Amino acid sequence: EGSSFSKCVMAARCQCAVYYMTEAIENLAAVGFLAGFSDAAHFSREFRKTMGLLPSDFRTSIKAP
Repeated sequence: EGSSFSKCVMAARCQCAVYYMTEAIENLAAVGFLAGFSDAAHFSREFRKTMGLLPSDFRTSIKAP
């Protein structure tokens, strides 16, 4: 499909983080850790690069009515 292995892994980690955010885990650092990121800054940076939004902005968008 033209994607590198590392990009596929990052996409899977971000999808995992989305799942944890929808399961009401409030602490974003815990979400990042559970999704396989080494620290909160790495999680935030890679989530934004992959998903187009910061994790906090994404969480706000899924909670909006």
